[in-house]
Amino acid sequence: MNKILQPNLDKETPCLADQQLITDINSLLNDRFITYLDNTNKIQSAIRTGDNASWLELRIGDQDQAHVFEFFTRDMEKSELGGGLELLVDFADGALSEFFEADQNAFFPLDYTIYNFEDFQIFAKHEFVNFKANRLAAELLKK
Repeated sequence: MNKILQPNLDKETPCLADQQLITDINSLLNDRFITYLDNTNKIQSAIRTGDNASWLELRIGDQDQAHVFEFFTRDMEKSELGGGLELLVDFADGALSEFFEADQNAFFPLDYTIYNFEDFQIFAKHEFVNFKANRLAAELLKK
């Protein structure tokens, strides 16, 4: 059986993206989906790239809780945005469209699952994270 390797972010995407690129992607996505967002719920991204791979995380929510999407691709030639990042942004745009049209019901599993997109493989996953509850639990465990 041919086992597909799960993403190794530290090895495959060692470089953090330039802050201006992150700002530009955040602006693009927030403008695109403004009708679904309010003052407390915004889209924030984190980006890592490598020579042949890219990782994109999107958080939709606030500092207390958010839907967290992760997208990863590998085996990409170097490109203007690095390792296929533009492919991930295109895939994420479609995924967010479906997410918002379905009243923010996520459809990706908790573990990375492969999706074929424009002749490439995209690893995608989603979870809803309550950061505030996690912080409070960590504080309780320290006592």
